[in-house]
Amino acid sequence: MSSNSLFGILPSAGKPSLFNYYFYFNLVIELGVLLPLICCLTIGKSKELSARRWAIVGILLAVSLFFMHWAYGLSR
Repeated sequence: MSSNSLFGILPSAGKPSLFNYYFYFNLVIELGVLLPLICCLTIGKSKELSARRWAIVGILLAVSLFFMHWAYGLSR
């Protein structure tokens, strides 16, 4: 059995280069996963969570899940 994992939520890092298409492609996916989660954590620190804030948290989690699904479907 191989020790390499075939499962990942974030894409593998591309070579950091200004002319590397995959670097930017992976960067967009990583930001799409992480930024909504960070925003959810920030909103969740509020003492009062109104229905409006719960809706925003739900939308942000859905966006993050979309990008996770996209990253999971990439070839490894």
